Parts: sequence; C-alpha cells; structure tokens
Amino acid sequence: MASITRPHSRAIVALCSMFLVACGTPRPQVDAMVPPAGPAPQPPADTVLQAGLESPYLLDSGDGTAALAVLITPPAATGARLPLALSLVIDTSYSMEGEKLEHARAAARSLIEALDPQDEVALTAFAGVAHVVSPRVAAGTDRAALLAGVAGLQLGSATNIAGGMGLGLEALKGSGNGVRRLLLISDGMANEGPADPEGILASLPHGEAVTLSAMGVGTDYDEKVLTALARHGEGGYYHLTDPVQLAGIVQAELNRARNVAGREAVVTLVPAAGVEIVEGPPGVDMERGADGAVRILVGDVYGGVTHTLTVRVKVPVQPGGAGGPLAQVKLAYQPLLGEALTRAVPVDYRLTPSADVVTQSAVPAYVVAADRTRVAHVLTDAAALIKEGDLLEAQALLRDERSRLEARRDRLQAAEKAEVQDLIELFKDPYVDADLGSSGPAGASAAGAPNAFPTQLEALRQGRAVDESALPGLTTAQLRILRNVAYARHGYPFKAADLRDFFVKTGWYRQDASFQPARLTAEDVRNVATLKTWEQRTHLVAASNRPAAKVVSSGDFDGLVDQVRQGQVPNPTALEGLSLSQLRILRNAAYARHGYVFRAADLRAYFGARAWYRPDAAFHPAELDGVDGATVRRLKALEQARVFGGGNEAVREFELRNRARAHQVVH
Repeated sequence: MASITRPHSRAIVALCSMFLVACGTPRPQVDAMVPPAGPAPQPPADTVLQAGLESPYLLDSGDGTAALAVLITPPAATGARLPLALSLVIDTSYSMEGEKLEHARAAARSLIEALDPQDEVALTAFAGVAHVVSPRVAAGTDRAALLAGVAGLQLGSATNIAGGMGLGLEALKGSGNGVRRLLLISDGMANEGPADPEGILASLPHGEAVTLSAMGVGTDYDEKVLTALARHGEGGYYHLTDPVQLAGIVQAELNRARNVAGREAVVTLVPAAGVEIVEGPPGVDMERGADGAVRILVGDVYGGVTHTLTVRVKVPVQPGGAGGPLAQVKLAYQPLLGEALTRAVPVDYRLTPSADVVTQSAVPAYVVAADRTRVAHVLTDAAALIKEGDLLEAQALLRDERSRLEARRDRLQAAEKAEVQDLIELFKDPYVDADLGSSGPAGASAAGAPNAFPTQLEALRQGRAVDESALPGLTTAQLRILRNVAYARHGYPFKAADLRDFFVKTGWYRQDASFQPARLTAEDVRNVATLKTWEQRTHLVAASNRPAAKVVSSGDFDGLVDQVRQGQVPNPTALEGLSLSQLRILRNAAYARHGYVFRAADLRAYFGARAWYRPDAAFHPAELDGVDGATVRRLKALEQARVFGGGNEAVREFELRNRARAHQVVH
C-alpha cells in the first residue's frame, strides 16, 4: 500500500512489544460523583479523517498513557473504476516442485481470467535468475497467450527474490493505469543475490508508486524478508496454510486493488508540548522528526472502507489538572483522480479524578481501533514465543486476549460489536485450545462424537463444511484422510498408495488424470485448510502429552518449585516426569522469586497464590543471576525438545499463521 519509490535505506523496524491501551490497565477506584475538569472535547465533523483518544478523559492520578486512534475513510468511488496494472511474480525454484507449483499456476490462471479487458498484467518467474514470461499487456488483448505462459512455467534451481521483483517492477513502468500492484509468491529463502530485506529493497529500481504484497507458501520461507517487503510496500502479507488457498488470496488482492481510492497516504502526528508519541502498531513504519512529530506511511486507502491505526501516547498529568491539547493529526494522500487531498484535525484531552467518567465517556469507534492494535501486538508476541518453542505461553496470551475481547464485545453495539467479533474469530484456532500441558493419557484430546469419522467423510464427499466440533478425538490418520476427501471427490490421482487404496474401496472415487486444482470449490478449500490445522494439532498434542516414564506427585512438584524459589538448580532426574505445564511453571518460578509481573493470567494466578511472591514492576528479566539463568535455560531446553519433537512443521504453521493475522489486522 505504499510507494516502492521511497528511499530504500530507511530502516525497517518491527514493533513487537505489547501495546498497552488505557482500557487494558487497572484504574484506581475513586468517587464517581467528582465532576470532570471541563467539558469533553468534541470529535471533529470531518468524515474522511477522525482522531481521538479511546476516552477524551484521562485520570489525573494515572501515568498519562493512552491510545490515540486515527480513522481514515475515503469517499466511496463513483462511476466506472480505473483499470489496474498488475505484476505477478512467481517463485519457480526447485522447492516449488509438485503441488506448490501446480497451485501457483492455478492461482495465476484464476487471476488472469478474472481481470477486466482493460486491466494490464505482466508475468515474471524467478529461480536462480529471473525472466519475463509475458510483458505487460491488456488482459483482453492476449489472454490466451498469458494463460499459455502460466502453463509453461518451469522449475529452476536457486531463489533470486530481488531479481524477480526487479523485473516485476520494471514491467509496470510506463503504465498509465491508475493502480499498480505487484504480487510476490515464494516458498523459499533468498539464496541468490541480496538475501536480507534491506539488500533486496536497495536493489529494486525506482519508478512509479507500486503497492507490494507478499505471499509465503509452505513453511520454509524467510518470514522476516516477506513481511519486511510487504510492510515497505504497504501491501498484504499472507501465509498459505495449504496451496489450495492461493487462488482465493490472489482474488482478495484483486478485489482490494479494484477499490483503491488514493495512493501514498501519510498520517503525520504533531504532539503538543509535553506529549510523547511512544509506540505505534506492530509492523508499521514510523518516521520520527527532530521536533517529535511522527510520520506513518499508510499507502493505499480504499473507497468507503475505514482504515484505522493507533499509537500509544504519554501526556502530562497531575491531580486537579485540566488537560489541554494533545496533538495535531494530519492526513495527505493522492486520489486516483484530481488534486492531492489533505486534512487536519486537533485532538485534546481532559483530566478527571473519576475512573467512571473515563469509562463512561469512551468512544466506541476509537476503543475498537485500539483493540485492533492490541490484537496485532498479541499475535506478534505469540508468534515470537512460538518460534522459541514456548507454545504454552503463546496459548496463554492468545486465550487471555480472546477473553478480554469477549468481555469487550458484550458492552458494544452494532458495527463496533461486529468488528470486535471479527477480531475474536482470529483466536478461534485449533492450536489455541489444544491441551499441550498434561502428561500421559489424561492429556489426550477429548473424545469426539460417536461415528464422527464416517459422518464427516460423507459430509465432505458431498462438499459440505466440516464440523469442527466432531474432530476432537480423531486420529491424525483419520484427519489426513478427511483432508484428502476434497481432492478425491474431484478425481485427484493420489501418489500415496494408502490414500489411493482407501478411496478406491469407498466405491465412489473415480481417478481422473486430467484433474486440475481449480475444480475444488470454496468449501473444499476451507475444509482442506481446517483439517490440515487439526491434523497437525493432533500430532503435536500426542507428542507433547506422551506418557512420562515417571509421574511426579504434586508434593514433589511443589518441592521443585521451592528449590527454584530459593535459587537452587533442580536435579535433572527429578524433571523427567514433568508435563509441559509443570516445566513452564518451574521455569517461571525463577522469574517469580524476583517479583516479575507476569502478563499471562494463569501465571499471575498461580504465583499470586504463593505467600512468598511479591510483584515488583521495576524488575527486568535481564537481572536474573547465573543460577537462575542456568535453571531457565535447562528447563527451556526440555520444553523445546518436547514441543519440537511433536513436529517442527506443525509449530511453524502456528507461528506463521499468527504473523499473517497480525499483519492483516493493521493493514
């Protein structure tokens, strides 16, 4: 959603720390009858740009931190839409062999077929070197030749992302079409030419403004490179849980492109004296000026669609204070037609001693905007924890945020309630509620409905949606078969003998050598993605909850916790029978003995019930001494061995899914 013409030397910054909004922090209880200091600031009447705090009131006894929300809603387009110019850049390195390349071809075909005659499209392929498969042409002029080029994509060797993107951008130069986009599809790490984001961006040609989106296929790509490219280009970043989803994602990108109302949108925040802009949304670049002002590069904006962003600010407060100006918020973007559009709105705040006044004066639209940024931070933080093998901590963060949103949703109305529900859906992932913490048979998945496997098999054969409530208790082998029903019902010629034999015995399977992935319906695609996630989750649960050689009693475990609390290193043989949950608690006891304030509600509850635990907000984890550090490393290694022993791919899928969702929330 931004111009590739910006200087590429600009640092790419990932803001991954927790975004603390005013609504998420405890407030002291004060007399609700105390009147606020002055009337509430009124929101501006401008419908294109709106900005304000979640609540215009802040506690005069608080720390002065608050969430400043910015809402951008360009007018809906009228009349015929402008044509677009699209550059499709496809990785054809050797790792794309087989199903990945088949589905990339299918996605490209569906995209080309969906373009209007006046739209332009170029096709570039890259492996060790990049080459132009088709120069930019009007889709209606030579659609057949474009489709032939897609069919002829051939595998190469290495992965030269910079080369592919460079040719893809060159193909868009000189286009008179109003919207220019590049879609990069890759499954690997760059190993030819520049390999890091800065190097790739520095190598790209300068030209007209182009929006860049990146799509990672499989689990072996470098998400740091792809997310950085998408962030710099202000486009979408997608992780494909299964290649069959590729066509749908490309179509979604096409739909967004057709709704562009303006390009190169920039929001500038000019803080008032004494006000500090602390932090922005994760994965969004902020440029700070010497005067404290901040520029946020938004990129494309869409007609009739509200784009939100939220930054954390800190304002001066004092008991009995009145408040005052907070910031000037400015917006500038270039509409597809006409002169540049600019807007500016002031934001003020008021101080009050009443927590009730703060709550009752909250502006729902700004509250939900802050929720979006908080969700993005939680998803980003969870992904980082998963990458380190700390699935239980990630689960705790995701569950806590889902609970917070559910409580928030029930206090909202209409559109804001629906938007919060959409955020809640991001946390309805089979991994979030997987039982990874028990040892032995008690940790197994709950039993599903009787006859769940044959019932779901028949439903999927008929093209109906899978019933996720029936999946707990099914084995990974059963889930694998169910996942492949979507292919079998369209005649896919299975290479795996066990799948081929199973479906032949059903009596309804008819192998078809001319099978094409495009035959799968939208419901088939959703079912494949859902079942793949459940299949991996079940495999991971089974590995994480494998029976222990020695079961540790609750009394023995309490003794281990007490050893760590006293700064002692537990005997390795005493750790053999611990579950993942117990290993996590024991590891965190090293932090708890120093007063670490835990983010996860379950850890706060566990250690809060211990008389020896004294929360200390000033303690930083880096202050752990040598013994504690050694204990943490030993326990962390045991947790990682258990988690990654359940399958690196399953863990990686969960990580990448959260990263993609975090990007989705703020872009």
